[in-house]
Amino acid sequence: MASIERTAYPRLKKKFTNDELRRIYTPTTKELSFVYAQSRGSINVINLTLLLKVFQRLGYFPKLEDIPESLVSYIRDCLHIKKDTIPRYDHKRTLYRHHQAIREFLKVSPYSETNRKQIMKIIYNISIVKDNPADIINATIDEMIHSRMELPAFSTLDRLTKRVRMVVNRSYFQQILDRLSDIEQEKFDQILFKNENSDFSDFNRFKKLPKNPTLGNLKDLIDHLIWLQSFGDMKAYVQDVPIAKIKHFAAEAKSLKAKELRDYTKPKKITLEL
Repeated sequence: MASIERTAYPRLKKKFTNDELRRIYTPTTKELSFVYAQSRGSINVINLTLLLKVFQRLGYFPKLEDIPESLVSYIRDCLHIKKDTIPRYDHKRTLYRHHQAIREFLKVSPYSETNRKQIMKIIYNISIVKDNPADIINATIDEMIHSRMELPAFSTLDRLTKRVRMVVNRSYFQQILDRLSDIEQEKFDQILFKNENSDFSDFNRFKKLPKNPTLGNLKDLIDHLIWLQSFGDMKAYVQDVPIAKIKHFAAEAKSLKAKELRDYTKPKKITLEL
């Protein structure tokens, strides 16, 4: 799961400077005309204005109670509404009507089943060349904003990214596996087990770090290099796989022990070894 803090998913600040409030959240004449045409009564006027200005900033609707009091107070002053007027919706029907009115005013399409499929397509295209979940989410957000689409909850975006990324990576694993002969696959299978001449597996030997550069250790390093070269050039197997994917697969393999890797599916296991 990606951490929201490591993504560009929009969130409201807890504190605002006076300049930020004036520059970002001051309702324009056009926006005020829209608000007064859509709502009656002080509470509904402030409700709609708050949701409009916050949606413009976030691309989704937060709960009214999650909007910082400093922002509520500023909007209240802009509207010349009494300080004891607390934003709230007594009827969900009014809330949903306001949501729809704001979407139509800003020409933004709501998050729906149709949009979900479109978002998954966006994530798929991005996941083909990127691998870090936060990078995928950020690029998806940019594309959604450009397409004037309402953002879903972060948990939804994170879940879709995880699901689609897994499908894309599985296709790469299978693609790589299909390039190996049965004999080559068997050779990689055996790498994860101890052999009779060593106390550890060849997989762990792959990850062995070089010792201090003495003459004796240099000879060992050359022998190690010759042994690595006996496996052949791996480039042909990962042809057309983006470098970001290769780096991620290599980093994941480096973090695993042979015993852990043996439990993986064959396509992923051999890809990480390779």
